[in-house]
Amino acid sequence: MNKFLSLAGSVLLSSMMSVPQALAGDGQAAVYGGYNSKPSNNKMYLFDGNKYVRWHSANAKMDQGYPRDIRAWRELPPNLDAGVYAGYSKGAFNNKLYIFKDSYYWRWNIEAGRVDKGYPKLISNGWPGLPDNIDAAVYGGYSASSRNNKLYFFKGAYYYRWDIEKDLLDVGYPKLIRNGWPGLPDNLEMAVYAGYSSQGRNNKLYFFKGDRYWRWNISNDRADANYPLSVSGNWPGLR
Repeated sequence: MNKFLSLAGSVLLSSMMSVPQALAGDGQAAVYGGYNSKPSNNKMYLFDGNKYVRWHSANAKMDQGYPRDIRAWRELPPNLDAGVYAGYSKGAFNNKLYIFKDSYYWRWNIEAGRVDKGYPKLISNGWPGLPDNIDAAVYGGYSASSRNNKLYFFKGAYYYRWDIEKDLLDVGYPKLIRNGWPGLPDNLEMAVYAGYSSQGRNNKLYFFKGDRYWRWNISNDRADANYPLSVSGNWPGLR
């Protein structure tokens, strides 16, 4: 994949010494920052290697002062695989961010601005049924469809649907991407829920692969017409 940023380098956080150093991650990840009283409110975060950018959902622009070093996220390592905003629920998922790399995951506390204690943990323990080395993940948003308030995980040609309220993988998964998300490619690199705005991004899902991206309309549950488009031509500052 062409990198979102031309900046290079590698940062290994001292707090990650407990995690096997052989872990690599694919380096491409994105996550919606959720609804909160912090600067992350209604923002999208896109990671590439040891750098990240913050994208303003409402005005469809990259915030000033970016890219920045991933060390601003404290305990998170570089070269992430995927991230997902967990939506609202009655349980521990409520308004949290989950970050994935190889066989591990981290839970980010939005209001506290840090990783919750006790992380990272093994995906196999915290998310039984999900694979390691996830390609992409996305929050399904709010809608009248079956995607309402669900989490989706993608790997290769397959996707998995997680029930937030029940805290388990829905029955019958994984399924083929081409059947459940017609128009999207296999082997996605990252995905992100776009939050709310007055722009065309309002309550949409974005999927990225190489220099192409797809926009999914939550309301009618299908890919918007005339996609994919060029990332470099429509997300200024990312390439």
